[in-house]
Amino acid sequence: MEDDSRDCAAVWASIDPRSGEVVTYPAEAAQLIERAFQAGGRQTVSLTGAGGHTFLNGISIELTGLMQATTQRSSKGGRRDVRRIPVAPEASSVTVHTVQESRAWHLADFSAPGVTRDRELRFSAVAIVGQGFTADYAKERMQQAEQARSDGLVALWEWCRVAGPCDPTALGPELWGLYTDEQNEQIEASFRGGAQNALVTVGIRSYEILFEGSHGGVQIDRGLRKKRLVRRRLLKPAEATAIFAEVAASNEVAEGECPVCYEDYCSTTNMPVMSLVPCGHSFHAACMQEIADKQGNCPMCRADVNWKTTLRAR
Repeated sequence: MEDDSRDCAAVWASIDPRSGEVVTYPAEAAQLIERAFQAGGRQTVSLTGAGGHTFLNGISIELTGLMQATTQRSSKGGRRDVRRIPVAPEASSVTVHTVQESRAWHLADFSAPGVTRDRELRFSAVAIVGQGFTADYAKERMQQAEQARSDGLVALWEWCRVAGPCDPTALGPELWGLYTDEQNEQIEASFRGGAQNALVTVGIRSYEILFEGSHGGVQIDRGLRKKRLVRRRLLKPAEATAIFAEVAASNEVAEGECPVCYEDYCSTTNMPVMSLVPCGHSFHAACMQEIADKQGNCPMCRADVNWKTTLRAR
């Protein structure tokens, strides 16, 4: 049967056959798949290099040209189910049906009580593509941005130092970090232009900012599968300038450059620097995130790191 849902907005998602985790594709990859889907026909879509996300290298999507169910294959021989999940008008989330068969998890087309397990994907953490979704939201954001500009206000984007779900209204100002001036302008330009997302690079890490409403959204590290809230504050230009200057002055800027990304510390004063204990070697915190998560050694001298003390001192 020919698919009749091509004119609906949708989310593209896959499922890990071993863990049952449902994963959505970042915006750049989802748009590639969606364009091929809209074109119709049987084809294979390579996601290598999409949006600069290295975890997509070697990944391709096989489209049948008929249905919204398809398959992801990797160059290493792995495969998993993929679905295009239509988005209902005015919805704030979509529900994905999963089922375990012969120890492997699959995506199901419908819910079967006692057999399938439903997973909810909220729009604050997924990329939505296709027709009929972005126009109203983009128009509203652009109108709000234009009003702020008319009022003489500028936007300040901040990331939450607490990873994962949390109540932003309960967080003090010390728990919000700044992007650089250039990144702040980049995020705001995407927001004002009605885009669903913005892609920023901090050190060696790439983050996707998915916008939600007019006050922020969520920052996603697809490689490490981490997310944190971001917020957008409207301030007078002098107030924003003072905040940038205060943060830059309060940061203890190390000499030289980060040994991981080779950027000078003096040119990245808003990026937190991490000094390892006990060896004392310094790095951008973002560049060291993966090593910190694995409790690894110092990449400079291979010394053991007291991560508890190092992270507490940040």
